[in-house]
Amino acid sequence: GSVLHLKGRNVVENQFVKMGAYHTLDLSTDEKFTITKNEWDSVAIMLVEQAADPTQHADLAAVMMHEGLAYVCLVTSTTTIVRAKIETNIPRKRPGLPTSQHEKGMMRFFDQIMQALERHIRFDIVKCVILASPGFVREQFFDYLIQTAVKQDKRVFLENKSNYKHVKTAADAFAIDTLLVSDALFRSRDLEERRRYVALVDSVKEDQGTVRIFSSLHVSGERTFKSD
Repeated sequence: GSVLHLKGRNVVENQFVKMGAYHTLDLSTDEKFTITKNEWDSVAIMLVEQAADPTQHADLAAVMMHEGLAYVCLVTSTTTIVRAKIETNIPRKRPGLPTSQHEKGMMRFFDQIMQALERHIRFDIVKCVILASPGFVREQFFDYLIQTAVKQDKRVFLENKSNYKHVKTAADAFAIDTLLVSDALFRSRDLEERRRYVALVDSVKEDQGTVRIFSSLHVSGERTFKSD
């Protein structure tokens, strides 16, 4: 569980444990404690900083959202840390009334999520961002993110794309909901490369995923898939 078990010899006289006696101690989550060392070398300091700051090593992020409520999280091998909570009022859709207020509210909500991703996610470390929601909220947000990133030239989103190995691993784990791919890959002179991506597209479709092929000749495809 979330408890650290420690055992050692007591080196300070106190009313609870005799000098030199062995003692065990349990430290639970959020319990304050002090570590004292005669010398803190650079490696020891680095390890403490990494343990205290999940952004240093968390390579998986997740956005869990519902209309008007979202959590931006970092996921490590041992814990999930909420980095941001986005909560906003969105006017409900009502029969016979214009939907413009609802749509404007959703756009503001999606924009706040994008800002939270830029502020809290280190894309030089994070390898994958999971979008999760009931209904079609995640698809709506993904569409908004791509369109806004292209329009505003937000390179932090445009330049972070997965390579074939990462995508294939996700596909094999049935973890791809929407695959974004450039049509240039299907015009490659490398026959084996074309076959790999065709098989990848077929695999995602067979697993009920959505495949969106962008034209490399269109400005959205050119910006989204261009290399550094």
